Amino acid sequence: MAQTKVTSGGISDNAVTVGKLATSGTLPALNGSALTSVIPEGPAFQAELTGNNNFNLASNTTTTLELGAEVFDTDGCYNNTGSTVTLNGISTPAYSFAPNVAGYYSIHLQARPQVLVSKQVAYVFSIRKNGSTTISTGQFDANMGGSTDAMYFNHPILVAMNGTSDYLDFRGYQYNYTSPTTLYVSGASGHTYAYGHLVLKL
Repeated sequence: MAQTKVTSGGISDNAVTVGKLATSGTLPALNGSALTSVIPEGPAFQAELTGNNNFNLASNTTTTLELGAEVFDTDGCYNNTGSTVTLNGISTPAYSFAPNVAGYYSIHLQARPQVLVSKQVAYVFSIRKNGSTTISTGQFDANMGGSTDAMYFNHPILVAMNGTSDYLDFRGYQYNYTSPTTLYVSGASGHTYAYGHLVLKL
């Protein structure tokens, strides 16, 4: 018996129900090719200070935050060591993220700096690209009223990365106007960290 060929013109609008669709296999795109990249596939990481240890910031000096404890690093693109290493063919400086997939990345930095009572302190935290370009920064001056007070710096940013040489690192600065001295950011779990993930491929 000859099969009847049904063309698109022979199907009424809204006549195809979910029950007539395949439940396995490759989902086709509208042009007939396989549909890919519905969910972004690419590097993601989160890193924090090692061993719940506080990290010192020297007075009037910008310092790379030593986020040496990886919470996760899906593609091995975060360097949690204190020296430059090659990851996925990319030269990656200490404590930096060098994704191997070109795209736009959502990046977030949080830091909890030391609280000083009745002393004016300026804190600056920043996200830096390729060792020279500050792409996100924020400053706040604090003069806290009690040792139990707390403050956090939080900053998210969306940044384009080329997947071959771009990298990011995370920096901190402080200056105590009242009496300059070394201060710290808190190493307690969940206090100071950075994370990032691919949002859209280039």
